[in-house]
Amino acid sequence: MLKRIYRITKAEDYRRIYRQGSKIYNPFFILRCLSNQKSVGRFGVIISKKVAKKAVLRNRLKRQITEIIRLTRPGVLSGYDCSLICLPRVKEADYATLRRNWGKILDKMHHVKNH
Repeated sequence: MLKRIYRITKAEDYRRIYRQGSKIYNPFFILRCLSNQKSVGRFGVIISKKVAKKAVLRNRLKRQITEIIRLTRPGVLSGYDCSLICLPRVKEADYATLRRNWGKILDKMHHVKNH
C-alpha cells in the first residue's frame, strides 16, 4: 500500500485532475495528471463496476496496480497528482502485462512532460 502522502484521498482532488489534467491513453489505462506544486507525486487508482462487477476482482486489481506504482514511484512524476483509470481489458491482464503497460504509459507521460 502507498503511504498516505503518496495517495489522492479527496474527491475534490480527483475532480480537479479530471477537469484540468492532461490525458494519456493505453489499451489498459487512462492516466490523468496535473501539476500539484508539491515535491511528491500523488496517485489514485480508479476501477469502476463497468470494469469488474465483483468487488473481489476490483480490489485484487487495485492492489496489484498500487503495488506496481509503489515499486516504480521513487522520483516518478514528482510534483504531479495522477489518477489512473482502468479500462475493461485490465481484468484479462496478468501482473507482468500490467507492469509493462504501466511502464509504457510512464514513458508517454515523460515524453509529454518534457515537450
